[in-house]
Amino acid sequence: MVYACIVSYFVYGVKFNAYPEIFRAAALNTGVVMLVCATAMALTWYLAVGQVPQLLTEFIRGITNDRLVFLFILNVLLFLVGMFIDLTPSLFLLVPILLPVARVYGLDPVHFGVIMVTNLCVGLITPPVGTVLYVTNSIAKISLGDLVKELLPMYVVLFMVVLLITYVPFLVLWLPSFL
Repeated sequence: MVYACIVSYFVYGVKFNAYPEIFRAAALNTGVVMLVCATAMALTWYLAVGQVPQLLTEFIRGITNDRLVFLFILNVLLFLVGMFIDLTPSLFLLVPILLPVARVYGLDPVHFGVIMVTNLCVGLITPPVGTVLYVTNSIAKISLGDLVKELLPMYVVLFMVVLLITYVPFLVLWLPSFL
């Protein structure tokens, strides 16, 4: 925080009298995020007590026993969730539910985590609720439609990266294998 204050003062010319308002806004935004996270954690606890992970495992096993089909279902689910819910609450909500299911299909927890985070991050820049889109929109002062139009080639690249990360686990696991 001290570093950020120094940089903002010397590089961006933020005056000291602006800091109380900046700190108030930061505290308010952090409080909102933490409230959402706390709600997600309470819901996660409720779902765990209701044995939703076990029920979800049985349901998905009823659909398919194939790991590749499960990975496809996982990608679609995570992408849809990422489009509507921010990254941190999504992780708090879904990891305890989906990790046991992923283990049944033999997914490495690190691989599963990278799949989750990557999919949810792609959702952050995807309409209709992509929060990063709205931040970028307000900073760049361009319309949301123009922004999404410019991002279309990047969506193709991002989806290809998600597919590579999902279906070629070596790309994710080679570095952790050294530890």
